[in-house]
Amino acid sequence: MKKLLCMVVAAAMALSMSAVAFAAGSVTEAPDSVTVERVEADGDVSVPSTVTSGKVTFNLEVSTVAGKTVAETEAKTMTTEKLVANVASIDGAEGLNRIVDVASATPISSFNLKADRVPTAEEPLVLTFSLPKLKANQRALVFHQKKDKSWELVGTSKAGASSVKATFTSLSPVTIMVADVATAASETPTDSTPVVTAPNTGAASVAAALVAGVL
Repeated sequence: MKKLLCMVVAAAMALSMSAVAFAAGSVTEAPDSVTVERVEADGDVSVPSTVTSGKVTFNLEVSTVAGKTVAETEAKTMTTEKLVANVASIDGAEGLNRIVDVASATPISSFNLKADRVPTAEEPLVLTFSLPKLKANQRALVFHQKKDKSWELVGTSKAGASSVKATFTSLSPVTIMVADVATAASETPTDSTPVVTAPNTGAASVAAALVAGVL
């Protein structure tokens, strides 16, 4: 009887060990976003050199927004004036003036974001930028310039949030802005509202304009 009991216990132990081994060897779903630690106090931004977004790995590079002339450089940066003048035609910015005072939007960082593969709608690059000193009455906005030179809003944070998530289906010029919450604005954007954040993990860093008192 004891021998039979020992055999049953041994079999049970063997089954449990194999179950643990199977679990340890199973494939874990990759995270759908990567957190970038911060926007530097001087407006610089740095991103991880390699990130996995969804099931796709991107090798990233960030560099200064620059053109051959001042005008070319300015054309790659979202400004308060451009936003005010074009908010109605910016993809993803529908209703933006209902949640923020668009005229108060100020750039805190502008940079070129590049990768070894092009993100798509099916396989986007999702980055979360940290903004630990965003004020309670401010939202962060992330804008991206498309190939046709038009702009799209790819991320919007909640008021006073410490981070913002941005979803990219193409890359290159990016501008992060902060704006005051509109007086009658709702404090809770929907989950589909894009979110802004500042990247940082030790690749190249980029100098950009920084609003005093924002960070």
